[in-house]
Amino acid sequence: MIYRVTEGRVKIHQEVKAAADNTAPMFFSIGNPLGLAVPLLAGSSAEAVTIASPSRFEYLRGTNGAPAGTMRERRFPLSTPLDHLQFMPAMSVGSYDSDPWLRLTDASGLGVKVTHHAQSAPVPPFVQFNLYGGTAEGFFCPEPFVGLHNSRNTQTGQIDLAPGRSWTWLIRVEPERAPRQ
Repeated sequence: MIYRVTEGRVKIHQEVKAAADNTAPMFFSIGNPLGLAVPLLAGSSAEAVTIASPSRFEYLRGTNGAPAGTMRERRFPLSTPLDHLQFMPAMSVGSYDSDPWLRLTDASGLGVKVTHHAQSAPVPPFVQFNLYGGTAEGFFCPEPFVGLHNSRNTQTGQIDLAPGRSWTWLIRVEPERAPRQ
């Protein structure tokens, strides 16, 4: 894993390698939890923090806390108030039309955009962000994710990497200045 910070932006590059002498494909799901303070800036209003993301579906969780195989439409249009949403327990979302992204914006106008790009993806459905926390908790965790929870046991929603092959994943965390409203 390589972390690079350039001009206030963080790039996280991860590479997974399957040993050449493996007798079968190596399978995995992968996530990288990130934690952000809510509000982003001290003195800002937590109740005015918004979230935006072009996800299309939420993967509903079963009694064991893992996605149960059912889903419902879940979109976060621009300026969706974070305090109107429930992310305790965590919510898993996915089904993006392109590279998944999520933006958290503070009342001060500071935003943080998290984007990720996987070299390849599992057969749908699979999770692309786990969302946890909120205004009451004082933090929000937009966890980039590729796969399904419990994929090791279910053999679904996972990446199968052939012996001797590698797989790369890039996560970007970028500050943004939102126009004042």
